[in-house]
Amino acid sequence: ICAFLMAANMWWIKAVSTAFLIFCDVAEGFSSNLASYWSYNPPASSLHDVHMSSNIRMDIFGKDLGNFLKSNVKKAVVSGLIGAQVLFPISPIDFSSKMLPQHPAIVQEQTISADASRNSAIETQVFWANIFRIDQTVAAELPRGALLEEVWGYGNKYFIDKSFNGQDWDEIRIQFKTKLQNNPSESEFTLAQQMLKTLGDKYTRLLPAELYAKLSKYDLVGVGMLLGPSPDGPLMVGAPPIPGSASDQAGIQKGDLVVTINGVSTAKMTAFDVLDLTSNDMSKTMRFGIKKASGGPVKEYTLERTFNKVSNPVSYSMSEDRQKRKIGYIRLKEFNSVGKQNVREAIEDLEQQGAKYLVLDLRGNPGGAFQSAIGMASLFMDNKPVVNIVDSDGGKSPFPSASNQVVTDSPLVLLMDAGSASASEVLAGALHDNCRAVLVGDKSYGKGLIQAVYGLSDGSGLVMTVAKYQTPSGYDIQGQGIQPDISTSAPLKIPGVSFVSPDVSKINFDEVLKVKSMCKIE
Repeated sequence: ICAFLMAANMWWIKAVSTAFLIFCDVAEGFSSNLASYWSYNPPASSLHDVHMSSNIRMDIFGKDLGNFLKSNVKKAVVSGLIGAQVLFPISPIDFSSKMLPQHPAIVQEQTISADASRNSAIETQVFWANIFRIDQTVAAELPRGALLEEVWGYGNKYFIDKSFNGQDWDEIRIQFKTKLQNNPSESEFTLAQQMLKTLGDKYTRLLPAELYAKLSKYDLVGVGMLLGPSPDGPLMVGAPPIPGSASDQAGIQKGDLVVTINGVSTAKMTAFDVLDLTSNDMSKTMRFGIKKASGGPVKEYTLERTFNKVSNPVSYSMSEDRQKRKIGYIRLKEFNSVGKQNVREAIEDLEQQGAKYLVLDLRGNPGGAFQSAIGMASLFMDNKPVVNIVDSDGGKSPFPSASNQVVTDSPLVLLMDAGSASASEVLAGALHDNCRAVLVGDKSYGKGLIQAVYGLSDGSGLVMTVAKYQTPSGYDIQGQGIQPDISTSAPLKIPGVSFVSPDVSKINFDEVLKVKSMCKIE
């Protein structure tokens, strides 16, 4: 009945049916979980989101019901910018390389509003590229046609679909240049946006300069320093430090070389190296060896870091199955900068209490920080393939789990449903393909595309789909999702809603062990 009523277009019918649904859920004993699901306030999902705060959850469903519930429970979802973080200002990524970039490039989960007036949000997996250009100054006015050419060029080089949605991309260029010439009053930004729409990709679009500027407010390490590559090897301060930050107060300037971070040389450091170094170190200060652009010896600066509060995405409890076996249940609501450590602590506590089996619940988890998923996999398997990133030319960049970080070898069940997306699917695919976990529940969402963000010459930004995920076995996540090993369906399915309960008594662990014993690594 609720599902039928929610199909109606009248908002008050949806509101009444939603209230009734929640009432029914309370009667079922699931109210606390449903309430926590909808009241959940994650920070902006990013690789290092401890440096910023945002009370917005991601909208990955694009369903009318999902939008209705979230727009009423979380009004802030329609704000112009839902979450942002500047990482490394770099030149465009060379995806022809077999290795994922030697120059700093970062993958992060990002939620950006496409159009606040439409009450819609787009969840995007992002490579940050060319956020600031070294020594770049934005011209007050560019020659007419320059923006269109620049956008077309990025699409020609980096867009994931080399068929360009089944059209001649060169012909599209001519078509829109002609439109620009024949319509002097037409906005070039608008025409460039229309050109991108012909690619048929809902994630690829332009960001207005004011929105793109907001994306450029935060830094990776929390000291106001925006890092980029330098021709000489070590990292460079790629833009003026954030006003009022520790770097700004210390007199660090654009062009200064960052030779060391906490005593570690940055000469061959990639973005992920910096990420590991900074995200695993939660101290209030960090040491930077700086060589001034004006010359002189390397001087060490101890800079204070600024942290914003990050919510704990983990809850856990001890349970039993029907055979009275002790089961450790862990619920992970999102992948953020503290998720890995909190899951580690939960595992250790549960096993100290006698847990012989573990359940990791990713139902309704829309994703989060890509690197958090990689780190999470390292708790369960040592130096194993986690995910492949495939570029527009078919080149694969593998990401393995870390070595010597495994904390448990207990049998593992991973619960998932249609609300498990992106980073959740990365972890599920990794644990499944390496025969480390048995997947139980429903098919996952199927979000496997990755976008890049490019800074354009007029100050605007370009978000473009440039790559996709594949599981270690080569399975393409996008649009397909991941099938469970053992399918279990909720009694009532509503698009965009995950019914989450810590009750694991219905999981047949004998069947789980049988499935695991039959698993073969491809």
